Amino acid sequence: GGEVKDLKIEDYLDKKECRRLDKFTQYALIASEEAIKQSGLNMDEIDKNRVGVMVGSGIGGFHTHENEFGNLHKKGPKRISPMYIPMTIINAGAANIAIKYGARGTCTSAVTACATGTNNIGEAFRHIKHGYADVMISGGCEASITTIAIAGFSNM
Repeated sequence: GGEVKDLKIEDYLDKKECRRLDKFTQYALIASEEAIKQSGLNMDEIDKNRVGVMVGSGIGGFHTHENEFGNLHKKGPKRISPMYIPMTIINAGAANIAIKYGARGTCTSAVTACATGTNNIGEAFRHIKHGYADVMISGGCEASITTIAIAGFSNM
């Protein structure tokens, strides 16, 4: 697997935001910011009702799963974070991008394992082609380099 190295998340997101987001969602937010900058779009001049987000993840919040699983076994169920579910659900990347940019169009996450990013890009293309949106932020995000994920993939 590939791993993002030497990225300083705090250069892009504040500490409070980082604590409530799994690494895969952090990557999605950073990548969307880079994509919008590179596109030259001025998001303040676009009708947000015509902006959608289609970003998925094949696995979701594995870092959070692994941490909370450890908490469950060491400290018990009362010590599971109330943010556990919001941090791990597959659509967290898309939802947080939509919130950040005020996108009020379609917000969804196709999940098709290793083809997730490509699937979302294709669906976003069709949304624009058929007139459902003028702008789509799309792709995939993943952060699955964890002990349990590597063990699981290794045992396949």
